[in-house]
This record gives sequence, structure tokens and C-alpha cells, in this order.
Amino acid sequence: MIKKQKNRSLHRDFSNSNSYQKPSHGFEQLRIIDFGLSTRFIDENGSQIELKDMLGTPQYLAPEVLNGCYDEKCDIWSLGIITYQMFSLGKFPFNGYNEQEIFKKAKRGKFYLPTKKTRATHCCRVNENSYQ
Repeated sequence: MIKKQKNRSLHRDFSNSNSYQKPSHGFEQLRIIDFGLSTRFIDENGSQIELKDMLGTPQYLAPEVLNGCYDEKCDIWSLGIITYQMFSLGKFPFNGYNEQEIFKKAKRGKFYLPTKKTRATHCCRVNENSYQ
């Protein structure tokens, strides 16, 4: 992620399906793949490029992308969604029946992590099923 921003480019479709974890020296490293939607956010003259295209996976889009004016920070938002999923057993912070509902909730920005009881119950179910 930092390397991409030093190169003055952003991914624009950072999601679980476009990343994987690689074990390295006892730590998990998050690797980003599929740079098909990536672009530069700084031009050759060092000027900020105005980004307006709404591209990417709906559940990972930052409010700035939805509003049609964004910069490299939209990738940080997407990383936050992935982090949320790690702590909530794969759930999204902003759910909805359609994209419009998801976008409305993302713009509002309010979310809640599942309770410890919910997480513990789910983990137990996963462990029980793995032994069958």
C-alpha cells in the first residue's frame, strides 16, 4: 500500500478478492493483486489529478468515491473495510439490499462490530464443523 502511494498511484479496487495473505518470517503479509483499475493521482508535474470515476467493488468504496471527487485516501478506506471484516468474521460494516442502500450507509459512516458473544458463537460453530 505504501509502495503504491510512493509511486503516486492508487489501486481503486482494493478488496478481499484483490488481495491475499502470504506467510513470511512468521508474519502474514497482505499482498495486493489485480491492478486493472489503478491510476496515478499525481501527474508528471507534481500536480494532483482530479479523480471522479466511480470504480471498484461497491462494498469497499469510500464516501469520497461515491461523491465523485477523491484521492489516494480511498485505498485506505478500503483497507479499513478489510480490517473490519477480519474482526467481524467476514461481515461488511455497511450492508444493504442493493448498491444504493450500501452507498447511503457508507456515506453516513456509522457501523458496529458484532458483539463478543456473537463472534464466540460463530467461532465455536466453525470449529465444531471442522471436526465432522
